[in-house]
Amino acid sequence: FINSIFISKKVNYLNTTSLKEQAQKEEIIELKNMLNLKETMTSYQMVYATVTSRNNDYWFYTLTIDKGKKDGIKKDMIVINEKGLVGRVIDVNNFSSIIKLITANDSYNKISVNINSDSTTYNGIITGYDINKNLILITCIRSTSDVKIGDNITTNGLGTLFPEGIYIGKVEEILSDDLGVSKVLGVKSEVNFENLKYLAVLKRA
Repeated sequence: FINSIFISKKVNYLNTTSLKEQAQKEEIIELKNMLNLKETMTSYQMVYATVTSRNNDYWFYTLTIDKGKKDGIKKDMIVINEKGLVGRVIDVNNFSSIIKLITANDSYNKISVNINSDSTTYNGIITGYDINKNLILITCIRSTSDVKIGDNITTNGLGTLFPEGIYIGKVEEILSDDLGVSKVLGVKSEVNFENLKYLAVLKRA
């Protein structure tokens, strides 16, 4: 009986250790991928940050990172990870910053994008997030536009905040608006907004 208890505890310990090792390996891979961002964003310096807190009531709205004014972070700087666009800085303290996610359903959270379809590029605007389907919503696309499932979505650089060419995701769903005059796209991001750990804030080089 004593031996069985010992063996059971040993198995539990090994399982826990294995899970910790796997988590550490995944974090190392994620950090390496973050470092590789430098090769694709040469016009910017990367300020690497760790997520320190999130509000359960606003999980898909904002989060807090461990970098702030002392690190050169300023309001409206863009935040990404190795999978694509995450959001932008909306508030900065000396040692931390608050990030508004692109999944925030906010009338002030509109982002101009390109829908890259074969040899044609269409313009659209991120206007919301479907939490049930886990899809970013893009509107202002004419019904005659030849948009397809699987088309890539990137920022188009219009406006003063978001630089051109940051990856957002792929078209997974195409719907018509209530009047039938434009299309609404459901875009699947590769960013895991449920579990964000490491981010990069973009500073002009």
